[in-house]
Amino acid sequence: QLSGEWRGRCAGGRFREALWTENPAFALQVAADLTHVRVFLSQPEHRLGGVADCGGPPPRIGFYVFRTADPTRKKKAYGGPAETVATARFVASREVTAGLTLRKGESYLLVPCTFEAGVELPFSLTVLGDAPLSCAPVQDQDLHYSAQGRWAANTAGGRVTGFDTWVDNPQFLLVLDQRSPTTVCLSQAKPASGLFFHICFYVFRSESGSAIREFKPEDYVCCTDFLPYKTVFRECDLPAGSYVIIPMTWSRGQETEFHLHVFTAAATLKLSPIVRGADLAAAMGP
Repeated sequence: QLSGEWRGRCAGGRFREALWTENPAFALQVAADLTHVRVFLSQPEHRLGGVADCGGPPPRIGFYVFRTADPTRKKKAYGGPAETVATARFVASREVTAGLTLRKGESYLLVPCTFEAGVELPFSLTVLGDAPLSCAPVQDQDLHYSAQGRWAANTAGGRVTGFDTWVDNPQFLLVLDQRSPTTVCLSQAKPASGLFFHICFYVFRSESGSAIREFKPEDYVCCTDFLPYKTVFRECDLPAGSYVIIPMTWSRGQETEFHLHVFTAAATLKLSPIVRGADLAAAMGP
């Protein structure tokens, strides 16, 4: 039986919330092949002033179990269904549970979370198996940096393949002092329409640290797919150097605020907006 707490940065919420990767995580391994495991996640009884709170249900809680190549690090990017072993349905209940079958020799991460981000409370985990197993908290030392931006009238340039104005999108300089696995996360605020835009970001090398003005294949590093989600992620193994990150929407003129998050083990990192004429015009407004 293990205990933990969702608090501050570690109250990340469910998958697709900006900081879901920062939820507490537990490395899980089994000693025998095809071990049947059952996980129980519990939260304290929902009380108010020492009396059961009848004003509403408790927070919805659930958990994920992922395959991982490195059980010493939290999951920094979603690897798709192939990496997802189990998902406990989020329920407004004191306890949720799910059963799964795990293989000897593989490493797994158990990630408990609340449905909404920012919900702070303690929890307890009970992990039972029909063979010996180990389950221990992951002490992740990755650093977290963030920056805020906005796609506005002069900086909502649209996608690379559709508009010459894609270079007018906000651009951010990322500087690493050493090679490091680095995860970039882009999270958008819900637009006025109530429907999330298809969003994406590109990463380019920039030895001079200056803004990107055209697409050069030799400078391209990686990008995400365009997805109509609140948050998109990409994990990259980046050598030391300077990079430019360009968040963008699918269509030109799609306006909303966004946050850019970078997680890395690099000892020193710089993440800062690159200020250009389009950015100054957007800041001044019409």
